Parts: sequence; structure tokens; C-alpha cells
Amino acid sequence: MSISDWVDFYNNLDDALEGKETVRINIAEVHRILAVLEAVRKSAETGQAVIPENNNTKG
Repeated sequence: MSISDWVDFYNNLDDALEGKETVRINIAEVHRILAVLEAVRKSAETGQAVIPENNNTKG
């Protein structure tokens, strides 16, 4: 991610908190990322390959 991506992210977040626009974060994508991170943690803990859970009920 470039610096301008981070600036855009925080500008969007600021505008959303002020009610000027909606947050551009895709919740389904966040859920997938968290599932991957949890699988990484479990894999490191057990020493075994772990497939991320698919908890994506919408999107």
C-alpha cells in the first residue's frame, strides 16, 4: 500500500465520522482477512497447515 492509499483511507474515515460519506471498507473482505490471520495463528501454534474457515454469509 502506498502512502497515498493510507491518506485516502484516513480521509475517508474522517469524512465518514463527520457524516459526509460512507466508509469504503468492505466488511466481507475484512472477514476473509481475519479468517486467514486466525488460520495463520492456529498453524503457528500447532505446526500444521490450517485452511481458513469460510464464515462469509454475505458477499
